[in-house]
Amino acid sequence: MIGNQACANDWQTIVRQVERWGTVRRAALESCSGAADLADELVERAGWTVDLAHAGYVARIKQSPDKSDFSDAHLLADLERVGYLPQVWLAPREVRELRMLVRYRQQRVRARRATKQRMGAVLREERVFRPPGLRAWSRPWPSPALGRLPPGCSGPKSGALTVFAKPANCPAFAA
Repeated sequence: MIGNQACANDWQTIVRQVERWGTVRRAALESCSGAADLADELVERAGWTVDLAHAGYVARIKQSPDKSDFSDAHLLADLERVGYLPQVWLAPREVRELRMLVRYRQQRVRARRATKQRMGAVLREERVFRPPGLRAWSRPWPSPALGRLPPGCSGPKSGALTVFAKPANCPAFAA
């Protein structure tokens, strides 16, 4: 390591800062959010050889309570220089984008499940029960299903959830 200075998170700025002291042979980055894209840019645009370091292994190798960017940079430089840097695989951009898409879909599925569970908890708290034989989260119920509602109840107007409202004209929901 030859310098310690704050700079913008931009490959061009990093190249300008580092190449003031000479030619870069190899570089090491601690693997974290955004490190893969920065490594790609340094490899493709600056022509550097960049290795991503496994953050957990580097922390265990360090065995020091001192956790600063300066000490981490010294350790990464030493490990890279002697060839002991615990590396992680730099997945191609397409694989990283696919992983990000799958991760986003999983987040959306979890959010949908949490919303359904909250709605179910509210309905249980209010002691609102769905008609027998019907699923709670199906598509809007077809008209034959409405024939199975208790006598005097009006059916759903726009979908499955409207039937859960306590209709005033339904004796099944009377207190």
